[in-house]
Amino acid sequence: MLTEEHASFVEIGEVAFEDTIVGEKITSSTNAEQMSTNDSEIRCVIVQAKNTNNAVIKIGNSSNQTFELSPGESLFIRINSLSSLYVKASNSGDGVNFIALM
Repeated sequence: MLTEEHASFVEIGEVAFEDTIVGEKITSSTNAEQMSTNDSEIRCVIVQAKNTNNAVIKIGNSSNQTFELSPGESLFIRINSLSSLYVKASNSGDGVNFIALM
């Protein structure tokens, strides 16, 4: 399941960002899944493994998902499209939250 919300203004702590995509990706299997089908050009993304996950989440591209995030851990990635990122979970139903800056 994928949910996304486009926002024109997001404030995180004392830092404000304009033009963001905020969303979550819940895996439906233990196979690698595209994090988003949104092809909008972005500058970077912060990905956070959900605190409720039962195991690590692996992040990577379509062929290799090798970077592991334990529940609650986050990762900052400079990338130009959310559709380039893939998520692989050990447990179906685990997932990530993300904020992409356009």
